[in-house]
Amino acid sequence: MKKILLLSLFIFSILHTHSRAETVYDLLISGEREKGIAILRDLAENESNKDAMYVLGLLYNDASSINLCSIDDFCLGQNFSNYKEAKKIFTQLYQSYKDPRAAYALGEYYDDHWYFSRNYKKFYSYPINDGN
Repeated sequence: MKKILLLSLFIFSILHTHSRAETVYDLLISGEREKGIAILRDLAENESNKDAMYVLGLLYNDASSINLCSIDDFCLGQNFSNYKEAKKIFTQLYQSYKDPRAAYALGEYYDDHWYFSRNYKKFYSYPINDGN
C-alpha cells in the first residue's frame, strides 16, 4: 500500500497544476507532514476535491506504517492506523462521486480488515464500474 500511496501523491501533484497540490507533495515528502495534511484537509472539505479525499484515506489507512501516528487522529493508540476513518472517507468518496479508486480501497478494507466486519458480501457490493 505504501507504493500506491507514493504513486498517488506523485500523480496527484502532476495532474493538478494548482500550486497547492504541488506544495502538498513537497511538504509530505520533505517531512512537513502536518502542513501537507492541513492543505489536503482544506482541499477535501472546502473544495470537495476527490483526489485530496482519496489521498487522505490512504494516509489514514497506512498511518502506522508511514509514521503518522503523532499527527491528530491518524492512529488509534500508538500502533494502529485509524482504519475506520479511512473507511469513512472511502465510503463518502464512493457514494458521492462513484470513484472507482474508493470502491477498490473499500474492497481492500473488507479483505484486509475482516475482523472489523466479517460480512464478506460487502466486499462485492462496491461495483468498480456501474456502466457510467
